[in-house]
Amino acid sequence: MNKHKSIGKELATPYIMDNSEELLCRFGGIPALKQSWQSVGVERALQLANVHYGQANDKAGDMSFLLVSAPFVDAPSHRKVTQRFGGEASALETDPLLAEQTEESISQRTLNRFVNTDRYDWLQVQAARVQQMQQLPGYKTNRKGVVIVDDWPMIKAFASAMPYLSPVWDNNLKCSLPGYAIVHLHYYHPYLKSYSLGMYPWLKKSLTGEKKSKRQARRPAREDEEKSKLDIALLLIDRLLSGLNFAALLFDSWYTARWFGQELTNRGNTWIGDADTKQKFEVGGRYLDVPQIYARYSAQLQRVPGQKRSVKAISLPAVIRPDRYTKVPQKVQLVLVTGLHKPRDKDKGYKVLVCNRRHYRIQRIVRLFTYRPKIEAVHRHGKQEAGWLDFHNRSVQALLCHLTFCMFRCDCLDWLQQAVPAACGFSPKQFIDHCLKATVRLIRRAGRWRACLKPNHPLWSFFIQPKFIHHRQFHSIVKVQ
Repeated sequence: MNKHKSIGKELATPYIMDNSEELLCRFGGIPALKQSWQSVGVERALQLANVHYGQANDKAGDMSFLLVSAPFVDAPSHRKVTQRFGGEASALETDPLLAEQTEESISQRTLNRFVNTDRYDWLQVQAARVQQMQQLPGYKTNRKGVVIVDDWPMIKAFASAMPYLSPVWDNNLKCSLPGYAIVHLHYYHPYLKSYSLGMYPWLKKSLTGEKKSKRQARRPAREDEEKSKLDIALLLIDRLLSGLNFAALLFDSWYTARWFGQELTNRGNTWIGDADTKQKFEVGGRYLDVPQIYARYSAQLQRVPGQKRSVKAISLPAVIRPDRYTKVPQKVQLVLVTGLHKPRDKDKGYKVLVCNRRHYRIQRIVRLFTYRPKIEAVHRHGKQEAGWLDFHNRSVQALLCHLTFCMFRCDCLDWLQQAVPAACGFSPKQFIDHCLKATVRLIRRAGRWRACLKPNHPLWSFFIQPKFIHHRQFHSIVKVQ
């Protein structure tokens, strides 16, 4: 911690330069972020999804970089970020280093039209992004990785003008507030790169006047019906997981529905879910719910090899009986397990895991399901540091655009942080504060910029690369003792 504080203090020290044409810039790491933006292929993904803006010059690339870098330049709104990059006249907000990062100045009106238009299919952009990530070294999906399905709340307590607002549970305040539930697919591998695959909001149309569906979660939604979180998760799986290698789909009890599991099985996917206490299964010729299964078989629990000593489990072949919507019985394997986590409020201390592969061993099912909580850390990092909650527009298209560039932003930040050896011990917040928001001096001589950096700057190796020193950005980059 002392090391991080000393580096931040040194980067904030004013540089002593004997030159009258020098400028102070507070975001010295953003040009390096621009290089990572190019490396992860954001512009290429937009081209694959046919996202273009403008006739003479395509401004989609510049506007995408503004949206990616907005939280890192202290710009919570479109007006603020366009001021930072010189698109709106403001002597106090414009940064000379940021103004050199775009081909043309982008105004607030232009940026608003880009994010609010309905010409673009943002799910197609997310699919193109996944395609680009597969081509990067270390980011290709592996058959030992898993895809975690979950949702996170975007609370908008005072945004009454936004469409499709619905009550969303806030775990911090322990109450329901207006907002959006964002369905999220995340790829996780214990030893390789992990990254998000897609996001899509749950839009509860029944609260805005449409006819409310009475089907609940018993069958898929038709075209004229409101889509549930299960329908959205299935849509993301169909659009984004084609051709990817992974071991299984993981989800909690909310997504462990009868028809959802059958749809995944019909698509050839392996899935592992957490059964709800009210769900019933046919086990040993009896029709039992989860508490009854625990009461009947808890005495037969045995220690699971490869897990903590407190983890004990037993495998039970079972059948999910059909109903009026899902008319085919499903053969599944139940794993009654205890000791995976400490007992919490309203938690019995045990779980019944449901897997559609009866030949899987208990060790494998339990090991794969222990990866599911990893997505909670991703949600915490995204909401606290990567600007996932910084959404202030009203249209649904703007929300889809925002979610798409949230994932691009995390890709750029992760790629840049992994590529800087001097910052290997930094947390994401420390990396943002000490690297991306580092103070630098710019000197202008004969119409060319010269950037002056401290010798111990963590991003020095990026600044001296030939492909980074672009003719319209910098003439040279020098160290300052």
